[in-house]
Amino acid sequence: MRLLATLFVLLFVLMLGAGMGYTVAVFTGVIQNPLALLPGSLESTESSPVGVRESGAGERVAADAGTVQLQPSAEPTLTTAAATATTPVPAPTAVPTPTSVPTPAAVPTATPTPTAVPTPTPTAIPTLTPAPTPTPAPTPIPTSTPKPTPVLASRPPAASVVELSWITDGIDQSEQSAARELSSLEESNPPVARILLGRPWVADGVDRLEEAAIRRIENIGYDLPALAGEIVELPWLVDDVTQRESGVVENLWGIAERDVALAERFIELPWLVDGITQRESQVVDDLWEIASYHDVSLAKRLTSFPWLVDGVDAVEQTIIDRFFWIVRDDVELANAVAGKSWLTDGLSKDAVRVVNGLYYIMDEDTALARTIADMPFLETLEPTDAAVLDALSWLAYTEILALREVLAHPTLKDGISDEWAPVVALLDSVNEAAPAFLRPLLDPEQVAIERRALTLPHTGAVDLAIIRTEPGAARSMELLEHSAGSVERFMGVELPTNYVALLFGTAVLGYAGGTNYGAYFVMLPKYDADDGSSDADYAPQLMAHEVAHYYWSGNPNWLDEGLAELLAAISENERTGTKVAIDHTYCPDADNIALLERLDAAGVIYDYRCNYALGGQFFLEIYETLGDAAFRQGLRNLYLTSRVEDYTDEFDGSPVGIRQIQDAFQSDAATVAPIIDKWYHGN
Repeated sequence: MRLLATLFVLLFVLMLGAGMGYTVAVFTGVIQNPLALLPGSLESTESSPVGVRESGAGERVAADAGTVQLQPSAEPTLTTAAATATTPVPAPTAVPTPTSVPTPAAVPTATPTPTAVPTPTPTAIPTLTPAPTPTPAPTPIPTSTPKPTPVLASRPPAASVVELSWITDGIDQSEQSAARELSSLEESNPPVARILLGRPWVADGVDRLEEAAIRRIENIGYDLPALAGEIVELPWLVDDVTQRESGVVENLWGIAERDVALAERFIELPWLVDGITQRESQVVDDLWEIASYHDVSLAKRLTSFPWLVDGVDAVEQTIIDRFFWIVRDDVELANAVAGKSWLTDGLSKDAVRVVNGLYYIMDEDTALARTIADMPFLETLEPTDAAVLDALSWLAYTEILALREVLAHPTLKDGISDEWAPVVALLDSVNEAAPAFLRPLLDPEQVAIERRALTLPHTGAVDLAIIRTEPGAARSMELLEHSAGSVERFMGVELPTNYVALLFGTAVLGYAGGTNYGAYFVMLPKYDADDGSSDADYAPQLMAHEVAHYYWSGNPNWLDEGLAELLAAISENERTGTKVAIDHTYCPDADNIALLERLDAAGVIYDYRCNYALGGQFFLEIYETLGDAAFRQGLRNLYLTSRVEDYTDEFDGSPVGIRQIQDAFQSDAATVAPIIDKWYHGN
């Protein structure tokens, strides 16, 4: 049958050629797809002709040097009889189709112009199904509008999501995830979805952080639509989503998974609503971990404290961080501390010191920290108690065995009481400077404690204490009260402590008559006298000198000792009317302060009294030159500068020196400059 069909087509072509007056030579070989001989089946090839023009619906005719050539098509082949061509056969311009036969145009040749091709009677042509071809087919003229290809074939987003501009211009992985979550939200929580779709950070494209926020809002909204609605309305989620904000949304989701009421409490906190600082973000992160992995009731308790509800400062953030670390080691200890009434009522400086102290002790011995937290002296909080935790935490850090021995002493076997707290507060430095003195200090038959409450104009309530192991002078408490009051009044700013304690004992450093250890100071027992001796006469000035060190410490030695000497002289002037003067005036090792600094830097040992002599006379001359009021103003400026934290060491504040002195007395710079040249530079 295939052979008959082929012969039929061949016969039709011969008849057509004869009717046009042409001689068609039959060639021997292979006929490539007889359908390709029909103009309606012409196809383009890989090689481009010189010129191309369109003819008819889908017909392509190549023009080359005045000839018209049929373009072959790579179709299945048919075999037929062969013949040689005697005359070139010009190709017809058009071939009638089975439905309509157009009149063919004249075809130019080298011979005389042929006559028009008569219209043949349409003849049925057998259909052959072509095999797939590697040659690309010409683009057909569409008969209808093509349907758009969906962007998310696996899960098409809702109509309102598709309208987002970034959906149609190509999306990345974050945007694809966001589109899925938004589509899900439109189904489960349409109000929240509408709010999100209106946010500029959603409309302009979604990055990784924004996608994470959308995902967690969708997670919350699935079970808690009202909570999701409150979160999405937070003001800081309107304009954009920062890393910090995305993290908070993540934490809120985690907290909601653990306890819905706690999550609702969080979004009611004023400081969480008005924007997220780095400090606030850290607090949320710590509380999330406490709630999620340790104790949700503890997290609830912490978020109910008034000092955390009204805002988060650096101290409050530190305390939450302490609870974060404590609860990881001991949930019982964390709850014991959080349950203290003095922590619930407010976060005082003393409360911070106690929590920090327990944290440091826990780092060395968790069980011991838990034992201390349950002791009677911490049922209420007094200034002495903070000093106790300072001492115990330092012992834990430097000599944990000594701490265990102290707490095992028969005097403390039932725990530390308020009565014994002033003694325990001394034990860290006493153990370091004079360990033999621990035995009499813990002996109820030897130790005596004298206490007094004082109210100062700038500091407010201050507790005073004197601890001694042998009888002393009754006037010592009066002198202590005067020293604290006179130094604070002259400085014009609050004392950096509300507990001033004096131990008469041997735990002093070197050959000094007294040493200030920060929470308390020590004076040799010989100064606890009122017998008219030189020691008794010097005791008031020495006491004021050590009180002044509550303000001045951690700076160059000449500055701290010089100012302590001056303040002591001013205190004695107020008490007795004696002239303000510096007792130490001779320095055998240097004649200027700059040289003292170089000796300190080089580690050279020199007569320490040089700091009293040169530093004291330097400040005394400024005081006498400027007068009381101007000097006090400059001194306050210098002190406030020293209280600015620089975070370069474990001590509070920042050390000050000659440059800061120049700045503090800037309003009198011309007057102070020659004094600096004289005493500091030695000119």
